[in-house]
Amino acid sequence: MNPHSMLKAPDQIRAVESLKRLDQNGYLYGMDCQFDYLKDASELVKFFDSGCSSFVQRNLQGEMVLYRNYDYGHHLHNDLRNPVTGINCVIHAHSPSARYESIGTADAFWTDPWRAGMIAGKADDGVTDISSFAMLPLVCMDGMNEAGLCVSIMALCVESDWKETDYEQACEQVEQLRAQKKHVVFLEEPGAVPDRFDKWSYPGCLALNTADQKAWRAVMPIHEQRLPGRPTLYHPILMRQMLDLCADTKEAAALASSVNVKAAVPGSDYHILIADASGDSVMLEWEENEMKVIPAACGTNYRLHGIDPFRGTDRRYECIRAGLERFPSRMPEKYGLDLLRLVSQEPGNGADRGKTQYSCIYHLEQKTMQIYSFGDYAHSWTFSVRGQLLREE
Repeated sequence: MNPHSMLKAPDQIRAVESLKRLDQNGYLYGMDCQFDYLKDASELVKFFDSGCSSFVQRNLQGEMVLYRNYDYGHHLHNDLRNPVTGINCVIHAHSPSARYESIGTADAFWTDPWRAGMIAGKADDGVTDISSFAMLPLVCMDGMNEAGLCVSIMALCVESDWKETDYEQACEQVEQLRAQKKHVVFLEEPGAVPDRFDKWSYPGCLALNTADQKAWRAVMPIHEQRLPGRPTLYHPILMRQMLDLCADTKEAAALASSVNVKAAVPGSDYHILIADASGDSVMLEWEENEMKVIPAACGTNYRLHGIDPFRGTDRRYECIRAGLERFPSRMPEKYGLDLLRLVSQEPGNGADRGKTQYSCIYHLEQKTMQIYSFGDYAHSWTFSVRGQLLREE
């Protein structure tokens, strides 16, 4: 058993000691969490970002199914030569303060993002301290509860504010930034300025105009609501409360409308697809202090409300829409899996998000979750919402 020296509470210790490897290579684990994890939400690692795809459709039996890819390569924080990174953990969550049990998946990378220490096999190597795994119920990126509510978080592209900085100092920092795998933009035309909608920019990136000898540094805002009299929640905490407390999309949207939602770090923002067993599905998006509830059956990393200036560089959303149009009422699950494979992402496509770490198929009436790890669609594990491993195929 791995050490967990930072944990003192017996229920948290029981949770991390329930950790069990599912695959041979140490990329996929399972964990049973029955402690009151929301009491410790303030300890949450404030660092989230992801690229993902989600869609919902009834299967041939008329049952609601949510399909989900979680895409993130961690290349900004890891060795680019290793295209498979991170540890994913299937979380069975049943807090004593929750109304409903749930099953979901967390990326353990976010418990140690700056050192990128959570790589294959670390969770049961007998050496790595896994105390931070007690926070995994709070960093699930998707999940389903026993009432049949299913939730999926997807990142959005965020525009940059480029602030002019000293050109000579910026030139001296270029090699250092490159060594850190950080984005540097070179402009050669006189008068050219960096694009606010540069998809790959993030806080601290540099842009240099070599003709004008000007330089800019990317500054990105924190997206948050600031309505008085409301508590403020990060998106994954809001998702956890939805799974713990809500039975359907209406209850989940009402919960979201009662809080201020805040992105965890500058330069990040998210929208949330929620669906229930009745067939209702909506996307929640936030624009300043206003929450939009948009009827939707799918989403990727672009806003559905209004015009997203980043749209057009990625065709995953259009592929999913075409698939849903082909099967407008009922979709064979085999086709749903094929559609997930079609929009999965591989490393080397120029994006840090360019790796599908796992794919999930949630059955909202059967209350089961089937998960595939790192693009291996020939091998899957199916869990009940109670956390029981039903089968491995």
